[in-house]
Amino acid sequence: LYCRKSSRDFDSKQISFSHLSDLLHYSNGYKDPAKGTKFAPSTGGFKSVELFVIAFSVEGLPAGIYHYDAPQHSLVPLHKGLYQTWVKQHVFYQQEYGQASLVLVMASNMSKLKKKYGLRSYRLGLLDVGHVSQNLYLIATALGLKACASAGFIDHELDDALHLDGQNMSSLLTMIIG
Repeated sequence: LYCRKSSRDFDSKQISFSHLSDLLHYSNGYKDPAKGTKFAPSTGGFKSVELFVIAFSVEGLPAGIYHYDAPQHSLVPLHKGLYQTWVKQHVFYQQEYGQASLVLVMASNMSKLKKKYGLRSYRLGLLDVGHVSQNLYLIATALGLKACASAGFIDHELDDALHLDGQNMSSLLTMIIG
């Protein structure tokens, strides 16, 4: 906790697939799949947070955009290719983010929350994303990785790339890691 901080000075260093796996598993994965419990708390047990990976430089993982399938602890490819320029020029307008190893996108499936919580679903989705982002910060710190959360992105660019409708399922926060 004392070492956790936001860093923006990324150096295009490749990270290991093992580190990415740990980031995904311990932030929003299942600690007990049989009981359905995750490492991050979740409003009403609805598990509303979905993680997406925009991989630039991860050992053994082709560059591209992936969805993290938490129950299977696996990555599902959405788009292959290099996305650094797109991230710098169309998503964040921040050059240093293109020097990171990857971007994690935290999205909320508010349609799950709306069934029980109605209008409060947006607020609760934000809280759920906050729990996952804090886990990500702590795990990145423990692994010796630099991390920076950012909500300063162009929503429709990310949502379109991730096949999210921006209403029932929307990107809410990103974590740039390197």
